[in-house]
Amino acid sequence: MVRQDKITYLITAFKIEGTEYGHLKEAPLDCLIRTVLSQATNDDNRDRSYAAMKARYADWDELGKAPLPELEETLRSGGLARRKARTIRAVLQWAHANFGSYTLDPVANWETPKLFAELTKIPGVGVKTVAILACFSLGRAVFPVDVHVHRVLSRLGVTSRKLSPEQTFMTVDPFIPLNRDALLHLNLIELGRHFCKARQPLCEACRFRDICDYYLQKNDWAVK
Repeated sequence: MVRQDKITYLITAFKIEGTEYGHLKEAPLDCLIRTVLSQATNDDNRDRSYAAMKARYADWDELGKAPLPELEETLRSGGLARRKARTIRAVLQWAHANFGSYTLDPVANWETPKLFAELTKIPGVGVKTVAILACFSLGRAVFPVDVHVHRVLSRLGVTSRKLSPEQTFMTVDPFIPLNRDALLHLNLIELGRHFCKARQPLCEACRFRDICDYYLQKNDWAVK
């Protein structure tokens, strides 16, 4: 079950008073690797490690040939450097094996189901990462669900609290209106970071408290 009325309410509210986002159309490989670097850290750390990587390596070819310990050290400022370095190496190896060079540009011609089926075979690349690539690099009608989006949607009562982020993505994605996926995703992230926090959410300051099952303690559909 999905509360479509609440999805519509959120989109309308964000269009009136929110940040309007367009698809960024970043190159697929850059977008995917930037998303890998964003895992379990904030935007500042992600950008810092991405900048360090770009400063150290002239291009993807040089990075692809770099010793793994060196890449780990380069990414240290972003956290989880060991895991992220291995995922980046796996992405580059996969790209070179499939396309003959360090690029993901050909995936722009793939249908969305194939995009998810193939890219999630890469170790360390999950559904959320591919969804972000599809939405923000390829401009697809795909609604990424990260931990912030999942938390906000379940507290509001849009989806069940018993679903995982991936299950929430599979459940909610078909109900997002065309060209509203990026708008909803990014505004929900802001809401989750600044108001609907994992601990001690600022419910009294949240403009959506009147429709929030968590705040109203309405039922078991929302997080308790």
